[in-house]
Amino acid sequence: NVDFGQEALFRLEEYKLPEFIVNIKTKPKEGEASSLYQLGDTVEVELDAQYYFGGPVAGAEVEYLIYQNNYNHFYYPIRKYGWYYEDIQPSYYNYYDQGALITKETIKTDEEGKAAFSFETPKNSNQDFNYRIEVRVVDQSRREIKASTEIKVTRQAFYAYLNPKQNLYRPGDKAEVDIKTLTANNDPVSADGKITVSRNWWKDAVIQNEKVLSEARYDENVLFTKFVKTDDKGEAIFSFEPEQDGYYVVQFTGFDANGKEITSQTNVFV
Repeated sequence: NVDFGQEALFRLEEYKLPEFIVNIKTKPKEGEASSLYQLGDTVEVELDAQYYFGGPVAGAEVEYLIYQNNYNHFYYPIRKYGWYYEDIQPSYYNYYDQGALITKETIKTDEEGKAAFSFETPKNSNQDFNYRIEVRVVDQSRREIKASTEIKVTRQAFYAYLNPKQNLYRPGDKAEVDIKTLTANNDPVSADGKITVSRNWWKDAVIQNEKVLSEARYDENVLFTKFVKTDDKGEAIFSFEPEQDGYYVVQFTGFDANGKEITSQTNVFV
C-alpha cells in the first residue's frame, strides 16, 4: 500500500490597526523640481514616520532594501478608437519581476521620525534601470509598517517618439508626422531637435551575360534637414510633401542638457 498526504501550515494573528504611517520619496536633484536621475547619479531617499495620533516615530529601526531591474520605456499615442488597437499593442505592465536585491541595510530614525540614505547607480551601462525601494520600520513597541517607492534611472534625460498620422500617402500629398518628447516618468518636455528626411527606393539587380553586376537593394537619398522644437506639452507636428513614391525615413535627433544624443525615427510610405 502507498499512502499519499499533504499539509499546509499557516499562522493566525489578531488584526491590529496601524498606529503610524511611513512616507518615502526620492529627493530631487539640486535645481530640479522632479526626481529625474540619470546613470551615474547618486539617488537620495528620504523617509518620514509619524504616529496617527501625532508625534514622530523616533528611534525606530529602519531596514531598507533596494531592488534593481532592467527598464525599457515605451509610449503609445492616444488614438481615436484606442480599444481597436489593444490586441496588436504588446503590454509591458507585468513584464518586470521583483529584480535583483543590490542593497540591504539597517538605520534608525532621528528624533523627528526622519531618516535618509542614498545609493550609487552605474555610470557606464547600455541599459536603463528601474529601482524599487522597500522600507520596513519597527517602532519601540515592535510594530512594523512597510512602504515602498520606485524610481527610474536612465541613460538620457528624455525620449522622443515619431508617429505618422496615416500609413500610406500618394505623391504630392502632405505627409504629417507627430513628434512626442517626454521623460521616463511620462512628463512632457520641450526639446529642440533636427529632422532628417531621406527617400529609399528599390533597385533591381543588374545582370549581364548571366553575371550579376549589381545586387538588388534599396538606395537611399537624403533629401533635406529641418530644425523643430516641441512645445510645453512635448508635442510638435512635422510635415512635408513627397514628390515620388518609395518609403521615406523621418529621423529626429536631439540632445539633452548633458549632451546625450536622443534619436528616433519612423517610416512614411508613398
